[in-house]
Amino acid sequence: FHSYKGSRYKGFFHIPRYLLDCIRVLKRLETRASSAASTEPLDSRRSSRFAVESLIVSPASPQCQTPRYSLHTAYRSLAGAAVDGAGTCECVTPVFSKIPEDADFLANNYNVAPFFGGAYVCYAYSYTGGALVDWATKFLGKGHEELCRGYAGATGLLVLPHFAGAATPYMDSGSKGAIVGATLATTPRDLYFACLEGVAYEMRLNRDRLARSGVRYDRLIATGGGAKSKVWCQIKADVLGVPLVSLATDDAGTVGCAMMAGVAAGVFADLSA
Repeated sequence: FHSYKGSRYKGFFHIPRYLLDCIRVLKRLETRASSAASTEPLDSRRSSRFAVESLIVSPASPQCQTPRYSLHTAYRSLAGAAVDGAGTCECVTPVFSKIPEDADFLANNYNVAPFFGGAYVCYAYSYTGGALVDWATKFLGKGHEELCRGYAGATGLLVLPHFAGAATPYMDSGSKGAIVGATLATTPRDLYFACLEGVAYEMRLNRDRLARSGVRYDRLIATGGGAKSKVWCQIKADVLGVPLVSLATDDAGTVGCAMMAGVAAGVFADLSA
């Protein structure tokens, strides 16, 4: 970051050039590290693969452990999967093989973007994912770790997460958030959990709309800061009815951009490299 601030890379459009230069530097460092580590026992070397955290959450079941696998393996098996980007916004990106031709797909404001291997993706998202969680912690004056303890199932509250307008399928910037079902017995923890549930319900609405147009997914690959929360991952798995695997690297989107830029510039032969 400091090298970027004080260097020749000025302006937004120079960021790709900066990333490519960073990739070249990292490749040189990797070569040196590989040479230095060649005499070490195999078990002591750290894998350079982009690993997946050994956490899988299944609907209505406790967390279970599974062996790690690389991003390349995940990329090869993305058919029928969707990425759950749990950042400031909540964005689910399903992968599918055929462009939907029905009018509902466009009426619900879904786009189509090209993906690898002749596949396509679209974006189903809410403007308030992590942003709503952050608002809840500040509003309630408690941290995430304190609030997320003791989740025992649905709260009975309904939070409409349109605190910054509504994204897909409505695309209504004037829509407002709402909290429904509160009583004198409602606790700060109930309200916090209801915010997590509300974001998940918004994604379930999108999943149902996409399914009508033939876009379906049977598992989620989660990334972003929200993927660190086992409670939120479990809520999403339960509400969406699909298993969820959490990536070990939080900034997978940034890493993926750097990988694709490296392949395009000839720094890497392919995504596996």
